[in-house]
Amino acid sequence: MASSVETAEIKDEPAVGVAGVVDKYNVETAELLASNAQHLPIAQAAPIYEHLLIVFPTAAKFWKQYVEAHMAVNNDDATKQIFSRCLLNCLQIPLWRCYIRFIRKVNDKKGLEGQEETRKAFDFMLSYVGMFSSLSCFGS
Repeated sequence: MASSVETAEIKDEPAVGVAGVVDKYNVETAELLASNAQHLPIAQAAPIYEHLLIVFPTAAKFWKQYVEAHMAVNNDDATKQIFSRCLLNCLQIPLWRCYIRFIRKVNDKKGLEGQEETRKAFDFMLSYVGMFSSLSCFGS
């Protein structure tokens, strides 16, 4: 019988089946699945990410990989939906920077209105992430 790590490496198996092997106590397997998902079409990768995020709902790294996969294929609706699910639960700067990058891309050609939307998104980020920056290694 194959171990969960070996099973995670099998690329011919359907994505949902592969995602089903995640043991919530085996971070190495989860990281391997996420790494493999980055090389799959979004239709196959999405079920893997969804399962990983059920097991690891505050794993900003997995959320970021998932949202970047949708951004890579310009699926703005799915990208917005994923951000709405994760931003307030994952106050990790790289995830929020990805959000700002997405907002800038979406609003880039909207002129002043787009600039205002981007500014609002940046203020939104600061209102959540900024209040936590003084609680840890960010403050001196």
